[in-house]
Amino acid sequence: MPTGGFVAGIVPNVRGSGNAGANSIFLSAITAQQSGTVVAVLQDGFSATAVTTLKALIYDSAHSVLLASSAQFSSIAANYNRWPLTTPLSITAGTTYYVGYVCSTSAPVTVRTAGGTSWLVSGGQSVASPANPLAAGAASAVALMLALELDGSGAAGFGFSIDQASGVTLSASNTVASYPSGGNRGARSVITQVPGTGKWYAEMLAAGTINTGFGIGISSPSWGIGQGTAQAVYIYFLLPSGSLQGPAGTTALGLTYASGDVIGIAYDAAANLLWFNKNNGSWFGASSTAGNPATGTGGAAVQSTQWPLTVTGSTGVSGGTAVLTLRDTAGAFQYTPPSGFSAWSAATYPVAAARRRRVMVVG
Repeated sequence: MPTGGFVAGIVPNVRGSGNAGANSIFLSAITAQQSGTVVAVLQDGFSATAVTTLKALIYDSAHSVLLASSAQFSSIAANYNRWPLTTPLSITAGTTYYVGYVCSTSAPVTVRTAGGTSWLVSGGQSVASPANPLAAGAASAVALMLALELDGSGAAGFGFSIDQASGVTLSASNTVASYPSGGNRGARSVITQVPGTGKWYAEMLAAGTINTGFGIGISSPSWGIGQGTAQAVYIYFLLPSGSLQGPAGTTALGLTYASGDVIGIAYDAAANLLWFNKNNGSWFGASSTAGNPATGTGGAAVQSTQWPLTVTGSTGVSGGTAVLTLRDTAGAFQYTPPSGFSAWSAATYPVAAARRRRVMVVG
């Protein structure tokens, strides 16, 4: 699933239910890390709700000008919802946007109860013609769990997405991410996998300074690349200490790593299981007892949310000047994937021989 990447807000540590009530507007602040063109709003529904007329909205930083909206939808699914915009919206790095929805009935959505910034207009709103939310509303210290999907036209179909955190530089056809000093900086793959189908494999070569809070693993696009590796919904990071950081807490796997190591990632999307290994060694996921992705044993349980998942690396709060190389195509792997697993990306890196051209300069 190639995209142009994602812009996310704040993922909660624990999913909480929020509800702005009928005929209300609920918006959450998101600051764009990179410029791009938004094609859809992704939002987490706390529970499935039928007979709901809803429209996704994007406003400016003063929540006073409606910049874009989706068509009307008649239901909210539990967990992952994708609402395409009727007209794509160009956004600018460093600019804050207010993103959310207007709904004709009560709508239980996933929120973080503290640490965010939202704007609510309770009642009196029209789904067909949303009003100016600055005229009557109130600020709230909550955050919706959502993301903006960027247009992937022209993307290579492999390597890191260009929505990397500020200061992270990409090179080698976006397969190498160089991290500056400072905490909570991340980069993730341009290719996503959706729970339900397939078995996928990728590698991450760690180099540079790998501090204790660093994390390599998978995350949903709702995870903000400036959010770090702290325990949050829909992230699974292997820490250098050998522990797996996930929504339910940390699990000691004993799989420590340092600069120079290659971390293998095996994700069984059909069974919702995840494994890691180091330098082609034994696989671990559920515990310090080795498992086997090929036979489906010993994998860490991944939440079946239907949110797309990306291969991700983050410095965490401790910072570090790491350099990560993402190998997500068959031509780039250092090691052979487990039996039955395919390359995370179906693209070819480097460019296929048939597409190479020899240029002669005559002058």
